[in-house]
Amino acid sequence: MWRMKWGRKKTGVSDLLTDEQLAFLECYPPPPQLFAVVTWGCAATSWLAHVLNSHPDIYCAHAANVFWSKLGNIPQLDGLKYLRIIGSQGYCYKAAGDVHGVSREAVKEVRAVLGDDFSCAVVIREPIARLHSQVALFARFKGLPLWNVDYLNHVIGRLSLPDPSYETRLFVHGVNMLNSVVQERHVAPIYRSEDLTANPAILREFAELVTGGKVKFTDNWAEEMISRPSLNPHRTPEQKVKDFADWQIDVIRSVVDPEAWRIYSEFGYEVPGFVNVVAKT
Repeated sequence: MWRMKWGRKKTGVSDLLTDEQLAFLECYPPPPQLFAVVTWGCAATSWLAHVLNSHPDIYCAHAANVFWSKLGNIPQLDGLKYLRIIGSQGYCYKAAGDVHGVSREAVKEVRAVLGDDFSCAVVIREPIARLHSQVALFARFKGLPLWNVDYLNHVIGRLSLPDPSYETRLFVHGVNMLNSVVQERHVAPIYRSEDLTANPAILREFAELVTGGKVKFTDNWAEEMISRPSLNPHRTPEQKVKDFADWQIDVIRSVVDPEAWRIYSEFGYEVPGFVNVVAKT
């Protein structure tokens, strides 16, 4: 099966495999199922990758491509190239994949090549709590320019910001990430992180979906997993959630698409009182 999709000289989309790569795949062929959990983070992604990776039949990375790029000084891989490595690394498992490392833009290409041998799900979180977590993550890096915010120059130009600093523009980036759900709803089934971390039935359903039915799960497995503590919280218990400043509220009002608020509402999240959105009936 792997030769039909990975082994041909050209995958049919964007990648050319060398004889050396083909030989390597011959020795370490990807497992029957590859998967990607699409999310921009701050939604229990470390915990979720850890939980999936804890199953004896699953190999799951947590945005390994980001770590390779930042610590190995190499271009960040995505899509087929990235999943080919993850799959070959997990060759002795029934399913291999990643949480938070495959972009939503790459999913179409991966599906075109792998078909039913690839599964995908999207994970979201209550938007305001997620934004607070994102802001706490920004603070952990103390203003280092790890995120590119230049793509928002056309948006920032029409906002009333207190200053032009990178930290201020970074907040606009964090707010804009809440709009991702508008595109994500077209990518794959959406799951709420609050459900995955608290409801064993939903966690099991999610795990069965992303592993394409190739892996068996028990109720006991799911119940044990949700009893595990959170991992890598961006905000420490000592840090209190601060109220947004007036300018930050104005940014949220101006930047978040009303369609995004409607989608969040459809998933049971309460739209903040300072946002005036007419719910879709």
